[in-house]
Formats: sequence, structure tokens, C-alpha cells
Amino acid sequence: AEQAAPPAQKVEQAPEEKPTTPAAAKAVQAEAPAVPNADGAHAPAPAAVKSVAPAVAKPATVPTAQAPVVKRPNRNPDAPVVVELRQTGDRLEAGFPFATPTPAAAFQRGDTLWLVFDSKNKIDLSVLATEARHIIRSAKVERGSDGEAIVSIELERPRLVSMEWDSPGWILTFDNTVVTPSHALAITRSVADKARASITIPIGHPGHLHKIVDRDIGGRLLVVTALGPARGFLKGQNFVELRVLPSTQG
Repeated sequence: AEQAAPPAQKVEQAPEEKPTTPAAAKAVQAEAPAVPNADGAHAPAPAAVKSVAPAVAKPATVPTAQAPVVKRPNRNPDAPVVVELRQTGDRLEAGFPFATPTPAAAFQRGDTLWLVFDSKNKIDLSVLATEARHIIRSAKVERGSDGEAIVSIELERPRLVSMEWDSPGWILTFDNTVVTPSHALAITRSVADKARASITIPIGHPGHLHKIVDRDIGGRLLVVTALGPARGFLKGQNFVELRVLPSTQG
């Protein structure tokens, strides 16, 4: 008789190991579990939904507003120079709007302020006589031997004066304090022998040497003009041959 074969044993096969490479790991993560239906059958897993963040609209680039470039009008170099006046409290500013860079000098003797400009243009000082009487008693313009403009301003009372280079013109300021201090000039004295001595005053961008006679106080003045910035002598100095006056410019 044949011996009955033993019942077949169910052999469970070990699950296949999946690769652990990065690509395989992503594939495993992408597989979604099967979802059972009502009858117990397994339906295919729904397709994975890729979440996409909505694009955020970038704000439109607004061009940066640039400050307008202020251009001074081209003045006629031969036109008269009309003084411009501006007052803030006790401060008075007088602008001399020259059309070309003009060397100048400024100093005081007594109650009179002297201004010397290397310019042959007509200078209109009428605004000083009409709108600055509380500070200025009188103002006049004369011409030197070389045609330079010599302005003498008589003040009602002593005032501190400063001068600022506003290329190509100048701004003169009257106030109780010095608004724009001048750079100090230096004097170097050299004596070659007892009969020969000299002084040297270094100054950049010098103008011309002018010889002026002060009819009110007397004396001959040697005035040297220069371009800005304002440079002068903070205090006077005495020598045997001459005396250096305090100056705001030149």
C-alpha cells in the first residue's frame, strides 16, 4: 500500500529586503498603504497629492526718489552784482553772488568794515540801505587804481563778522557770535642782516595786492585778496616796519 504523503507544510518566505539607497528610501516613503473597501478587498492606494505652496507675489520695486539737482543759473559775468539779504533773528546774511570766482579781502578798522573784491562789475548795495538800517548805518562802493571794488560799510554798533566762500561768490554774516571762523594765517619773519628784514605770509590762491588810503582814520593800507576758504589774522601784530591788522579774509 502506498503511504499517504504528509500534508504539505506552508512555508513562509521572508519578505524581500528593499534597498536602503536614498532613491529606494524615497520610493518606499511614496508608497501609501492600501485602503480596505466595504467588502474587505483592498483598493489601490490613492495617488499621492503633492502640496505646492502658493507663490507669493513680490512687491513691485519702487524706484528710490532722488533729490533734485539744483543748478544755479548761468549768470552774465558782466552783469551787476546785486547783494542778496537774509535775516534770521539777530543774524544778518549778505550774499555777493559773483558770476565767476572772485578773490576778496575783509577787515575792520573802528566801526567800518572794509571789503575788497577783484572785480570790475558794478555792485548794488541798495538793499543794505533799505532793509538793514538797524545794523548798517551806511554802505558805499569806490574804485581803486586797478579798478577793484572797495566796499566800506559803517556799522551802527560793533558786530562780529564772518565771511564764507560760496563759490563763486561770498556770504557775509553779521551776528553776536562768529558763525564761520576763519582759518588762521601765519607770519614768518626773516632777517638777512641788520639792514634787510622781511616777513612772509603763506596763503593759497592769492589775488592781487591793492594800495588803499583810509581817509577817515588815515594811513595807507596794503590789502592782499584771495579765494576761499576764508583765511585771516585772528589778532593784529606789530612790527617796526608795519602793523598787521586783524582780518576776516585776506
